[in-house]
Amino acid sequence: MFSLDHWDAEQHQLERDDVNPPVVTGPGFVNRDAERVRRQEARFRAWLGKRRSWHPSEVPNDALPPSNAQRSALEVYDWHTTPPSRYLGYVALPKDHSGPVLFTTWVGDRLGTARLGPRYRCPGFAGSYSERQSITVHGDNGRTYAGTYYVSTGDYARVKELTP
Repeated sequence: MFSLDHWDAEQHQLERDDVNPPVVTGPGFVNRDAERVRRQEARFRAWLGKRRSWHPSEVPNDALPPSNAQRSALEVYDWHTTPPSRYLGYVALPKDHSGPVLFTTWVGDRLGTARLGPRYRCPGFAGSYSERQSITVHGDNGRTYAGTYYVSTGDYARVKELTP
């Protein structure tokens, strides 16, 4: 059944897309797309100012924040064009234990493959332990990184570039 609320939401999104056209993500993402996402983020940050909270309906059409997919596409673009010396990425373990371990952005876009070392434990809070694992990342950007995969606190890893 068609609802007026649904139509209004669709119309509102169409109006917003006219102001902020969707940005290409994936292999077709190029410099002009990166600059568009950066400008979009800057407009949003300028509107946000010192606000600590906001509702999406409050954001003006010309200050909409980039989507997670757009931010991830920008991260992948920057990963290849200006490789970072340090990075916080995410570890995607193979579901069937036969594929490669992937190093990804928050939304799962591939940045490289990883090799995991032995697990070890570090003292945590109130007598608990944090389980960690060494990680070496072979980035799709041609760089090699090493660091720590925080097994017990999430699926993220902090890495630093190894000197060539």
